[in-house]
Amino acid sequence: MLGSLSLTLPVFAMLAPIWHVLVSLGTASFMVAALGLGLLLAAGPVAILVSGLMGVFLRVEACFVEPTTQRSVTDKFFICIAALLSYSPAIATLYVPFRGLVTGTLAFRGPGQQYTLKADPYGFWQAEAFWLMGAAALAYLATQYWYSRYQRTRQKAAETT
Repeated sequence: MLGSLSLTLPVFAMLAPIWHVLVSLGTASFMVAALGLGLLLAAGPVAILVSGLMGVFLRVEACFVEPTTQRSVTDKFFICIAALLSYSPAIATLYVPFRGLVTGTLAFRGPGQQYTLKADPYGFWQAEAFWLMGAAALAYLATQYWYSRYQRTRQKAAETT
């Protein structure tokens, strides 16, 4: 993570001077250098995000490998962050049906896919149920991940006693 961060941040900070140097290059060298700069600017933040998420979940996995050891406050903090990240897609999906309940209308993309509670209550509640089933499916997947960690901890604790 620090490697991609140390490569990407200076590029964003010094983009104008780097671009002025690139513009002064010849045709073929400009194309190669501009391609490299574009890849670094596009892939750098994604690499930082992915490596950060991998770091958090690898820390969580390390906490559950040896459940008999005492967890530090930092370990508990990373477990909480990972749990929040695991359930965040399900929580974010609940925004649409909640907004639909508050406003009384729920819209999908495309023509004729707007359902109001007054004009089309059957379509409205069907769309609400669709979004709630999606959130439940995402929450189920996160729950399966955490339940397997709980089972592993419980099984290793039973083996030690």
